[in-house]
Amino acid sequence: MPIDRFHLPKRWDPTHCCVLCGLKIPTDADDPNVTHEREDWKAMAEKLQRRKRPSRRLASRSLIVPATDFENVEFRKNPPQWLCFHRTILDDPKTNKLQISGISHGYFGWYPRPAPVDPNRAVIYRGAIREDRRWNVEFHMANLFEPDWNREAGERVGYPIHVHCWLLLDRFIAHNVIKQNLRLFIQVIEEFWKANKEEWGRWVLHIPGDPDPEMDGCYEDGIHWLKRQSDVPKPMNIRVLDDEKSRPVHWPANPLRIPDIQELTERVTRSYNHLRLDRHPAKAANLPLDIAMIIIDTIYQSQPHSRQRIEDTRNILVAFGWILPNTYWQSRCNPQLVFEVDDLIKAGPVIDWAEFCLGLEELLLDEDWYCNSGLNNRGRILKLFKGIKEQFDKTIKQENRTERA
Repeated sequence: MPIDRFHLPKRWDPTHCCVLCGLKIPTDADDPNVTHEREDWKAMAEKLQRRKRPSRRLASRSLIVPATDFENVEFRKNPPQWLCFHRTILDDPKTNKLQISGISHGYFGWYPRPAPVDPNRAVIYRGAIREDRRWNVEFHMANLFEPDWNREAGERVGYPIHVHCWLLLDRFIAHNVIKQNLRLFIQVIEEFWKANKEEWGRWVLHIPGDPDPEMDGCYEDGIHWLKRQSDVPKPMNIRVLDDEKSRPVHWPANPLRIPDIQELTERVTRSYNHLRLDRHPAKAANLPLDIAMIIIDTIYQSQPHSRQRIEDTRNILVAFGWILPNTYWQSRCNPQLVFEVDDLIKAGPVIDWAEFCLGLEELLLDEDWYCNSGLNNRGRILKLFKGIKEQFDKTIKQENRTERA
């Protein structure tokens, strides 16, 4: 039975949230700004807007692109747009069939727009307003905390997943393993969120210092690994102004790909040879490496995270021509969070690790950057993924033991 989108529901569906990170998915995501990320998408959207009489074919009213193209977009022009797009694990109680949908976004009426059946499709502009099973299906948000009245009524339910959360998860649990054990994965997701309900339904937008507790505060107060108790608080950059007061507004960007870190990587890779040739060893260059590292450690321990500390470190490296082990600088970059470090190590390009580390520290001088870049939110998501993975691995092992018994 088609969903009645325009009459007030007798019972409201649960809040539309990503079942991996627990953040709310915006329901008014019909803004075409995502099409501005690529010139060809922008041209196609403008062509769609010029149509006076839309085609009768539902699919032709939407802008559909290959899912891989969408997954590779960095959202440089409108970073928060990543929050609007999701895949959905669809569960049809009538057939007991699970499937992973293509990429969709937004609501129409009181419910999510139909999801593309083909996982290789991404609807990035407009979208169908009713079901056409040749290419899309309707669904209700699954209820993770109470008996699901939609499921009990035989209606299809869905478990939405941010596109970039899904890609990020592949770094910890391979997609092919999840697809082979999709029912078990859903079971783990439901159990995990029942035990971690305080992290569910959060809104990613927040305003540090706002009196509204739902808007106040960054994850872990925005304290990154370089901050010390002795640090002097720095004024935050003003991102949004209103009539009454001015406060910074944090809209965390895509946690998977952080453009500033990608640009830093490209810069230190290109500049590696140039930087090495410009260093003129002095007598102090003959110091044993462990002594040189102690001296650099002393600079770090005697000063708070600041531009002065970064410049002091750079200057002494250049003046004495010290080239410390790559592992020394890699360990200072918090590689568990900044996984680009491990990616670079595995890929094998020759880069200036000292400059990568110091460049990352420069980015973190901006008090807003840690949160707005998506790096702080990445830390929150990775912590959740750790719990999901532990529970999933345990469930898989139990299932395998049961099958062998």
